Amino acid sequence: MQMMPSNANIFSWETYDEAISSEDDEGRLTSVGLLDQLNVTRDSSDYLWYTTGVDISSSESFLNGGEWPTLTVESRGHALHVFINGLLSGISCYIHTTSITAFSVILIIWALITGSAHGTRVNRRFTFSGKVKLQAGANRIALLSIAVGLPNNGAHFESWNTGVLGPVELHGLDQGKRDLTWQKWSYQVGLKGESMNLISSEGVSSVEWMQASFAAQMHQPLTWYKAYFNAPDGNEPLALDMRSMGKGQVWINGQSIGRYWMAYADGECNQCSYSGTYRPPKCQTGCGEPTQRWYRQFFLSNLSSLIKANSEFFFSIVKRSLFTRYLLFRYHVPRSWLKPTQNLLVVFEEFGGDASGITLVKRSVSTVCADITEWHPTLKNWQIESYGRTERLPRPKVHLHCAPGQLITNIKFASFGTPYGTCGSFQQGHCHSPSSYATLEKRCIGQQRCMVTISASTFGGDPCPYVLKRVAVEAVCSPAVSTTVLPNSRN
Repeated sequence: MQMMPSNANIFSWETYDEAISSEDDEGRLTSVGLLDQLNVTRDSSDYLWYTTGVDISSSESFLNGGEWPTLTVESRGHALHVFINGLLSGISCYIHTTSITAFSVILIIWALITGSAHGTRVNRRFTFSGKVKLQAGANRIALLSIAVGLPNNGAHFESWNTGVLGPVELHGLDQGKRDLTWQKWSYQVGLKGESMNLISSEGVSSVEWMQASFAAQMHQPLTWYKAYFNAPDGNEPLALDMRSMGKGQVWINGQSIGRYWMAYADGECNQCSYSGTYRPPKCQTGCGEPTQRWYRQFFLSNLSSLIKANSEFFFSIVKRSLFTRYLLFRYHVPRSWLKPTQNLLVVFEEFGGDASGITLVKRSVSTVCADITEWHPTLKNWQIESYGRTERLPRPKVHLHCAPGQLITNIKFASFGTPYGTCGSFQQGHCHSPSSYATLEKRCIGQQRCMVTISASTFGGDPCPYVLKRVAVEAVCSPAVSTTVLPNSRN
């Protein structure tokens, strides 16, 4: 499988800056102390603004050449952006976690640059700490807390807290520490762009967009991007390549493609050995690569047929893939959502990225494989055995399936016996039926999909009695070539 460029050009990008929450916003609520995020948002939005004020005396030492005070914020997850007087705070900050890994180092560097912080899938809690530029008089602290759908299952998960629950403290003032946790806070659910429905064709026309200058926007947080594109030719599954962006959400014609986050996998990929007791970290792949890149859905929509045709390969991928990354980056752009022209693409970027690097690609499958044993368990077998029936157990089948518009044109490998290896590198074992190729070619060549029962009779006899056999096959998929007969033609 390859991801190939499509002929769809994404036209010029325009931007709209998300406004920082203010006291004049409608729908705000106030409370003394910090509230749980999900209790306030009721899951109506990923975002919740926590806003409070702090008065600074003009006699403070830091206003006269001293060291800037430090703001610390403890959060239960999942991510946080800190704004002081409308500006993103980012002089010096760090993330404190229970363990330091190479991936944590990347997060620390990122926090030093952007003034933001977030937890991990393993540990949702984190602490933001950074120097803040305060002024004499009134100052406004706005915290944008983000819930990103981290795991929320386990014993009493309904009682788990999310968001900024404190303490929130200022350190380095002349009076020492000032605890802001139990003062008056105001709350605003969601973003202004969400309330204006900027993901729709009606909403995008309600605000003034600016022509994007990507040099200036590269590290600009909380930015909306919009562009238009025409549907590419063909019928191959489509995907968005978001590797040039940071973290946010994507919509096409008002339909949500989902969240994206260019997090890079951290693990041990140097060696692979399945000897001994199996552990999830064994034989990991994808270290240093994005855990998500292609945003499409082909894998999920074709899950059942893929498992039938490639069950053992599928489960080996799940076991070996770091963070099950093969499951993660298959969220497609359904062609049924697209119009022939003027498709609206909207991106909300939280960290800052380069929208000019977003591309629409198509999936190209040149080969399909199957590797099934002759007594591979099936749901039908389980039902018969569970109810004690005396029916004959059905034989498993090899399923090969090319993409729409493609046909099976060649059988690169076929063996009924004891083959070994994986897709792309199958090898014949000591037992092999000489009719393997002929059987698969007869049933599959020229077809978009085919099905072959795994039995000795299908392959012209048992090549090695009393040995558990399997069928391994690799087939080539090529575009279907149509032939047109001209009227009144002798040929």
